[in-house]
Amino acid sequence: MGQARRKHEAVLAKFPNCIFCGGVEPSETVDHVPARIMFDGKDRPKGLEFPACKVCNNGAKRSDLVAAWISRACPNVSNETQKNDIYKILSALKNNFPELLEEMKMGRGAEKLAMRRLPYQVTRGETEGLLRVGDLVNAHMQVFTLKLALGLHFEITGKPLQCNAAMIARWYSNYQVYTGDYPNQLEDWLGPVKTLSQGKKHVGDQFVYSWNKTIDNSMMMIFAEFRNSFKVVCFTAENANDVPNDYVQKIFSPRQVKELIQSLAN
Repeated sequence: MGQARRKHEAVLAKFPNCIFCGGVEPSETVDHVPARIMFDGKDRPKGLEFPACKVCNNGAKRSDLVAAWISRACPNVSNETQKNDIYKILSALKNNFPELLEEMKMGRGAEKLAMRRLPYQVTRGETEGLLRVGDLVNAHMQVFTLKLALGLHFEITGKPLQCNAAMIARWYSNYQVYTGDYPNQLEDWLGPVKTLSQGKKHVGDQFVYSWNKTIDNSMMMIFAEFRNSFKVVCFTAENANDVPNDYVQKIFSPRQVKELIQSLAN
């Protein structure tokens, strides 16, 4: 515990403000992005640990839980650790978030329609990893993707996005990837794929990320993938004026990310 505390103190000393709400609020905690719950047995290598205020860290716990469940939507369960993870996450959702599970249920009729859109013939058992995505799921996944973008931007550039910055972040389910609704061509613009690693241990089968950016760091595209379950694409601009007003996706500032976190935590 002493070593962990010293490491956290070093993170907070390096940058004393929260990187998730514009770099202006004092940081009180160290946030792991992505969270430990995203990994098998919560066995997460070191890295991607960021200074955060309590609201941005603790307020996003539900969003982390939602993302952890969706990351197991297409599981290749091969050991007891993975089985136990799925049971624990499902139990936590049932106890603390039953309305979300209800929203995610896919009825037989919806399942048939989903199967028709797949580019190959499947059996009913193969659609067990497909989830119905509604407003509540999307809202929590929006928080998850925006926080991931803020964390990776800080990791790559060494500084947080300020309050006048702009972010566009979208997640794509495995179903959207299967049906061709995911823009695969974006990945051609990205650099080498990275993951968390510590010694010989790595989690490349659970989480990878990549990016490309302008020389001055003013604009960036970030990509991440969690297992074979979902992908994330994020665009960041240090100046919101660089983003066209007619852009079809919702544009967020870091301050709005905190407001979204607060609205879902209540």
